[in-house]
Amino acid sequence: MQYGDGLRQVQRHDVLVHVQYGAVGLQRSDRTGPRRLRMRDAHVLRNEVPDDSHERRRSGLLRLRREQDVQRDRGTRGVRRVRWRVGVHVVGDLGIDQVLDAFEAADKEKSIRDRRFILIHASLIRPEQMERAHRLGVRVDFQNVFMWDKAATVKRFLGRATADRAVPTKTLIEKMGIDSLGAGTDFPVNPINPLLNMYIMVTRKDPNGNVYGASEAISREQALRLYTSAAARYTFEEGRKGTLEPGKLADLVVLSADYMTVSEDQIKDIRADVTIVGGKVVFQR
Repeated sequence: MQYGDGLRQVQRHDVLVHVQYGAVGLQRSDRTGPRRLRMRDAHVLRNEVPDDSHERRRSGLLRLRREQDVQRDRGTRGVRRVRWRVGVHVVGDLGIDQVLDAFEAADKEKSIRDRRFILIHASLIRPEQMERAHRLGVRVDFQNVFMWDKAATVKRFLGRATADRAVPTKTLIEKMGIDSLGAGTDFPVNPINPLLNMYIMVTRKDPNGNVYGASEAISREQALRLYTSAAARYTFEEGRKGTLEPGKLADLVVLSADYMTVSEDQIKDIRADVTIVGGKVVFQR
C-alpha cells in the first residue's frame, strides 16, 4: 500500500471511525524517560542513583552496535523501495542523528524529498539537525503537550537547560518553515485536548505556571496553523483540508470563546460547542 491510499471507514459501537494510512511507523529504542533517551552526551540522573555509580555517570549514552545500524538502514531503504513513507519515533539528539543517517542512506538510493518522511516527537532536536532534516524534505511532527506534566521531570533528572530546550517550536519554524511541521498530542500518553496543546505552545507553561524555554514560545496564529493548514500536509491533503475555502472539506468547530483574543490563560479552557464534519453537525454541546 502506498501513502495516500485514502480513507477507510470502520463502524464500531455505533460510532463511524475514520482511519487513514499515513506512513510506516518505526520505533527507535528511545523514549522521553530519562533512562531511555539516546543522547549525544552522557546525562546524569539527578537525585536517583549514587554519585559514584556507573549508571549515574553513563545513563543515556547509548550507542547501537554496527549490525543494528545496518538493520536500521536496510529497514528504511526496504520500505522506501515499496513506496511506503517512513515515520520514526525518536526523542534524544543522538537518536535523531541515527535516524537522519538512515534517511540519508535511503535518499542516496532514490530521493525521498517528495515523500515527506517524518521525525515523530524529536523533542530534543538541535538546530543543525533541523537544517539537515529540511534538506531531505523530512517533516517533524511534535507534541508540546509533553511539557504539561513532564517538563518538571525532565528538569529534575536532566537539568533545567534540557527542559528549556525541549520541543523547540520557534526554532523549528525558523529553520524548517511551518509547512514542514505539525502539532499533535500522542494521546493517550498525553491529554488529547488541542486547545491545551496550543496554550502550551503559546505560553510554555506547566500546570503550576512554571515557564520552560520562554524563547521558544510561538504566536497563536502559528499554533493554530500547526494544527490545521500545516498538519494537513502530514497526509498530503493540503489541497482538501486545513483551511476554510471553496472546494475544501467543510470541517470546522464553533468554539466557546475567541481563541485569538481571550487572555492567554483562558486558551486552555476553550471548548468546542459545535463540531461540523463534511458539512454535517456531528457534535453539539
